[in-house]
Amino acid sequence: MFFNGFSNIGNVPIYNFDVKAEYDGGHDTSNLGETGLSRGGVISVHFDASNYNKITLIPILLGVNKDGEQKTQACDERFGKEIFI
Repeated sequence: MFFNGFSNIGNVPIYNFDVKAEYDGGHDTSNLGETGLSRGGVISVHFDASNYNKITLIPILLGVNKDGEQKTQACDERFGKEIFI
C-alpha cells in the first residue's frame, strides 16, 4: 500500500491529479477522481502500489478558455511529483 501526504506550496490551485504508475515493462495511468488541492492546502493520497516501482502525480489545472468555458488541462509530466516505491 502507498499512503502519502502532499502540500501545494505554489500559487495556483490544483484541480485534480493524473497518476502514472510504472512497473517493469510498462505503466498504468489513472485519475484520483474529484481530488483537488488549494493553494497552501494539504492532501493525503491512498493508492495500492504493490505492483509498481514508481508513481508520478501529475497536476491537472482548471482554467477558462477564450470562449469563457471552464476547461481542465493536465500539466506536462515534468511538473509531476515522482515517488519511488
